Amino acid sequence: RRAGENIAALEVDSVVVKHPAVGQVAVIAVPDEMRDEEVMACVVPREGAERDEATARSIVEWCLERMAYYKVPGWVLFLDELPVTATNKVRKTSIAEMGGDPRKRDTAFDLRPMKKPAKKTG
Repeated sequence: RRAGENIAALEVDSVVVKHPAVGQVAVIAVPDEMRDEEVMACVVPREGAERDEATARSIVEWCLERMAYYKVPGWVLFLDELPVTATNKVRKTSIAEMGGDPRKRDTAFDLRPMKKPAKKTG
């Protein structure tokens, strides 16, 4: 939930993973001081893709064109790999446990200011 809106992680995953720089993704909720929780996309980039703010911005812009603004990740975290279970399912809870708050990692980008409702015309 983000500011009272229900967000299905699978829906966000299915949009983010189609970005050309994304190899794998797992969407998690991270704490947000204003909205209680915010969407974070934990991304394993495709080979050759940069792990920088420009790539993170490109992912958010991609999502803004394809889904409601409130569902778009406000944070993008680049990882080398996603933690998985013995049956190869992503262990999303382990992402937050890997070294504390995922928002404070060097490869995490705060892009919440990019998320704004579309302006109405007419």
